[in-house]
Amino acid sequence: MPGQSWQLNETGAYFSNSKLSKDLIAKAQPMTRFRQFTTKRADFGKNEGQNLLFDKLLDVETQGGQLSEGQPIPKTGFKIRQGTCTANPYGNSIPFTEEFENYSEFNVNDPIQSRLINDAALVLDQAAEAAFRQTKVIYTPLQGAAPGDASQWSVTGTAGVSSATRRPVVPEDFVAVADAMKEGNYGGNISAPVPFYDNKQNYINIGSVSSMRALRNPQAAGELNWRQDVQYGDPKLLFSGEAGTWEKVRFVEENHILGRIKNADGTDSGFAGESYMFGKDAVMEIVVCPLEVRRNVPGDYGRDKGMAYYYCGGFAPYWEYDATNEPENRIVRIGG
Repeated sequence: MPGQSWQLNETGAYFSNSKLSKDLIAKAQPMTRFRQFTTKRADFGKNEGQNLLFDKLLDVETQGGQLSEGQPIPKTGFKIRQGTCTANPYGNSIPFTEEFENYSEFNVNDPIQSRLINDAALVLDQAAEAAFRQTKVIYTPLQGAAPGDASQWSVTGTAGVSSATRRPVVPEDFVAVADAMKEGNYGGNISAPVPFYDNKQNYINIGSVSSMRALRNPQAAGELNWRQDVQYGDPKLLFSGEAGTWEKVRFVEENHILGRIKNADGTDSGFAGESYMFGKDAVMEIVVCPLEVRRNVPGDYGRDKGMAYYYCGGFAPYWEYDATNEPENRIVRIGG
């Protein structure tokens, strides 16, 4: 076909400079809360199918120990479990006309891209949070139950206290959950201890605004309190949204996905507040096509234009707790 088109560089595409993908990624990353804590798998990418099967190795079945002279070294083994992470495409677009571009007093590319960046960050953060939500270990604060009591724990993926009355989360609840993760004991349901997230032996807690307010509020005399003197203040050490470290847990505030504690039917109880506490290797992310911004091929002789973001990838938790078949866990959901 004679004339100029965007199909080839020499017939028109040289007239446009593609926006670098890293620009979109760099601007979206500071807006994420959950995705920043996913483990990116470098062993999976383009042209490798839609699913990544990953092996999970359990501990040895029989522990070794001291030997007596002449006693043969015992034999044991370990079981292997397998999980799946599935990639899917994500995207959104904003079309616009040449007239909109020509009549505008401002450069229309920046506001269009900023709206797409906001949407991409939220959509992918929601996808990452959905993987965190697959944890089977749940802690629900209950009226009349002291922080950490066995009645508040469930390992089935749903809160097992349907008829009980919820209560607001208090600082002692966070400490009880962290201690349970260190011991690998969720109200009598035994697991291997959860590895710490960082080399300073801290866990991470991503909490709703209400949960963080409940943590910061002054408590009665003799009870645990959030104290400024145990926080570090170097911004270079902070994750996006991080408020500080307390009781060996690094707290990150989130205000788009999480809310208040849920009732048994999923409705809002009105009590503060939902959060996730986790250790190392909680959720994986596989990437087939990195997040990037794309401009469409203009139609109607260049009058119909558009911009979109596109990403292809997926998220999955590493471990799904089962006392018999998979006694490993990395994430506790707080709030029922």
